[in-house]
Amino acid sequence: MRFLTTRHEAPEVSFTQALFDGLAPDGGLYVPESIEPWRPDELSRLPRRTLTEIGLRAMRPFTRGEIDPATLEAVIVEALNFEIPLVEIQPGIHALELFHGPTFAFKDVGARVMARLMAALHRGEEPLTILAATSGDTGSAVAHAFHRVPNTRVVILYPDGRVSPTQEAQLTMFNGERGNVRAYAVAGSFDDCHRLTRDAFGDAALRRRIRLTSANSVNVGRLLPQSVMIQSVTGEQMNAGVTRVPELELGGVKLKDLSVAFANAHIFRQLGLEDRPALLLGMNAMRAFDRISIDFAAKKVRFVLPGTSMRNEVRIADAAS
Repeated sequence: MRFLTTRHEAPEVSFTQALFDGLAPDGGLYVPESIEPWRPDELSRLPRRTLTEIGLRAMRPFTRGEIDPATLEAVIVEALNFEIPLVEIQPGIHALELFHGPTFAFKDVGARVMARLMAALHRGEEPLTILAATSGDTGSAVAHAFHRVPNTRVVILYPDGRVSPTQEAQLTMFNGERGNVRAYAVAGSFDDCHRLTRDAFGDAALRRRIRLTSANSVNVGRLLPQSVMIQSVTGEQMNAGVTRVPELELGGVKLKDLSVAFANAHIFRQLGLEDRPALLLGMNAMRAFDRISIDFAAKKVRFVLPGTSMRNEVRIADAAS
């Protein structure tokens, strides 16, 4: 499987290179050249599959030829060692519970798989340094995911006094160990943290001295495993006899998270699951948009800000990065 950049201005690469590079040299995101749909017989067995079996089937086409089946199975079994249940909250309405991982965030799924894939594909004696900026839950998930993972060391930057006490406790809980994870409070905002990481990745001399990579949400190592949640819920829905949800509710969500959701929805369609129930995304009350629409063909998100008639448009890839 080869991976292409969304901006089409850089060469195609292997899964391993896409995983360790994160972003393409042209600033685009790496995407697989194709998505292998589920065969009818696979779909019929989906309700009887475990989460790890679904994870193996989801990741196998993208890693074929680069990681042997036994190693991939070990990665998935160790990473997805918690449940993602579909729970009926009232008759006819079900919720997918994504808070059963170690940091109670859906990001545990992608981060844990990515960490173990990086460890399995790492070559050489020099450790891999993962540098990440966070405003809260991403850093916690990454810290826990890479904790004690061989051949890795993690540096997480977060804005001092601008994360919740629970998030800071999760971020810094490994600082007292002589381990591979360290979190540092930065005197500034999240943007300052992000600027520091961006400057580091742009420092050619630094990158010659250490093997540096990121753990951001658009890395294929995080994005592709998150599709397991969608495939898992499809099986759960088939078991529960859930009928098609008539509409997709969106509201109060960051563009970054929207892009990840839409990317997974696109994978959902390409896998041949488009006749299953639609995705209903639960958001908070921040009301970031009055109206929003998605154009998969043009790869654009269109939205109207609250209290205005201004129509904005961004590319999905740019929103995610």
